[in-house]
Amino acid sequence: MGKSCTFFGHRDTPASVKPLLKQTVSYLISQKGVDSFMLGYKGNFDKYALQVLAELKQEYPQIKVQFIVAYVKELNDERIPNLFDSFDYPAMVAASPKRFAFSARNRYMGNCCDYAVVYVEHEWGGAYEATFHFLNKRKHIVNLAADDKVNLSLSYF
Repeated sequence: MGKSCTFFGHRDTPASVKPLLKQTVSYLISQKGVDSFMLGYKGNFDKYALQVLAELKQEYPQIKVQFIVAYVKELNDERIPNLFDSFDYPAMVAASPKRFAFSARNRYMGNCCDYAVVYVEHEWGGAYEATFHFLNKRKHIVNLAADDKVNLSLSYF
């Protein structure tokens, strides 16, 4: 089995990040052996990541995209596109209080994955918290945001 990657980013991430996101994910697949991707579906960055993965699946059919559920109701949410290969509702997420479900999901993905592609341009909020957790695990992160202050605090592959 290959390596895995997750995504953390601000819900208001601009669409202009998509070309760099695609280039980064393509590099991870072709050069780093990443073939498994875990993500939620909350906010712009997650939506862009899923769109990019769907496009790259044409070129790299071996990749798998897994939806990590924060709330059980997401399993039947018709607004979630049918682009995922599988889903998981981890026990640690299901057991967390509702208001901490997204944080629990992000920690789960951070524990499971080898790489994280992030869009973090300020040092607060859920995306930063998840990225900081991932960084503390001494794993590889690439931040697609342009803010040098945050970029300097992250590790790169």
